[in-house]
Amino acid sequence: MPAAIVDLPEIEKGSTYRHKVIWEDNLGNPIDLTGCTARAQIRPDVTSPVVTLDMTTENGMLILEPLLGVIRFYIPDDVTETLYSCTNEGVYDLELYFPNGDVKRLMKGTVPYRDWE
Repeated sequence: MPAAIVDLPEIEKGSTYRHKVIWEDNLGNPIDLTGCTARAQIRPDVTSPVVTLDMTTENGMLILEPLLGVIRFYIPDDVTETLYSCTNEGVYDLELYFPNGDVKRLMKGTVPYRDWE
């Protein structure tokens, strides 16, 4: 199954960003993420080699609640302060890494970030 296209809520400069995603099967049961790690990257556009922000379970910007199928995005305010460019929007994708070596690209889409100063 291809990655779901999900546009994330806007990231506001200088504010803590939190967003929760729940991965469920067709019956609404959470997918077990026990032993998984995750990575999401924001880039200026799909073809760009430049990574604007690298979020991982290792750096604490992605937090998993395995038995609930929950993936939480957490970007501290000092990091959101640095995301701004002339485009004010980026693209992202979210990958899950399973203990058996499988990788699942779960989501992709756009993420706006704005400076309201």
